[in-house]
Amino acid sequence: MLLRLRNFASSFSDRESICKYYFIDNGLLTLQLLGADTILLENMVALSLFRKYGHDEDNERVFYYNVNVEVDFYVPEDELAIQVSYSIADTETEKREKEPLEKLPNVHACRRRIIITYDEEGTLTDKHGTIEVIPCWKWLLNLDLGKLL
Repeated sequence: MLLRLRNFASSFSDRESICKYYFIDNGLLTLQLLGADTILLENMVALSLFRKYGHDEDNERVFYYNVNVEVDFYVPEDELAIQVSYSIADTETEKREKEPLEKLPNVHACRRRIIITYDEEGTLTDKHGTIEVIPCWKWLLNLDLGKLL
């Protein structure tokens, strides 16, 4: 019922014990939560990443990153970092979601950085280049559908 995501920056022992978990079905998650739109959105992104990159007990392809800042998803082989937020219309929320994506390229390769939202779209810039802001529906349509089947 749950899928495990390990911290890319953790030592081996911490990777095994300090993990994030996602439900295999958003319907199960909605039974447990009220008004948790960002959590549902993040769970949907996690499931899509697991489908695209595969998921097994070792799961060595999709991680989260948590050292001083937390990045929701990091895929080292594609140098991809993803934050998920229902909305970044609020200045404080935008800053909170953007900051980890600004810091990650200082320690790990990061060719593409994305903030996935419910319906907002645009770009943000920093010293490392562009951070894409993409609505979840559009991001899901752009995934490699051949690997999802």
